[in-house]
Amino acid sequence: MKESPEWKDFIGLIDYQYNNPLVTESTRRVYENSKTIVNGPSFILNNKDQSTNMYSMKNLDLHILFVKQINGVEHDWYDMPHIDTFLSVFAKKNIQNTVKSLINFTGNSIIGNIHSDKQDVASWTCAGEIEYRIYDVDKNETRNHISFEEAESIPYESYKMQAGDVIYMPRGTFHQAIAHSPRASLILDYD
Repeated sequence: MKESPEWKDFIGLIDYQYNNPLVTESTRRVYENSKTIVNGPSFILNNKDQSTNMYSMKNLDLHILFVKQINGVEHDWYDMPHIDTFLSVFAKKNIQNTVKSLINFTGNSIIGNIHSDKQDVASWTCAGEIEYRIYDVDKNETRNHISFEEAESIPYESYKMQAGDVIYMPRGTFHQAIAHSPRASLILDYD
């Protein structure tokens, strides 16, 4: 993607999300379901004690749900015209899903476990750098994560993503993300 959102766009997104609480039933339902997960993410409340669609996984690892909703309940969370270009490449007709944002404010961070997703994933690195390790595991594997210890004996290919780079991972692709520097990405999961 030749033109990508920059850090200033993500700072604007965070500011907007913080000052505008969840307003649709569909986004509120996801928040309510997610906050009941034991040891789940910590959703961030704004200064009016209203639920936002942002949560923190680690100290400086921020996830923002519902940056844009597709073919579902419409909302105007934040206007990033670049997202429409991204969707024109990857989104299929009639999908009902959302674009989310993953932001790491510090580098040298392993993001989550080694896992596979139940949906296809397109990850667009917009700022900073991130490494994706794609593990040589059968896509028909019934589990969706493997331990770090087990992964030591599994070969993988490494892809270092810079601003503007997009990686597509079909459902069932086992992968791990490592943020070597602060980064901001937009993620589309879809069937």
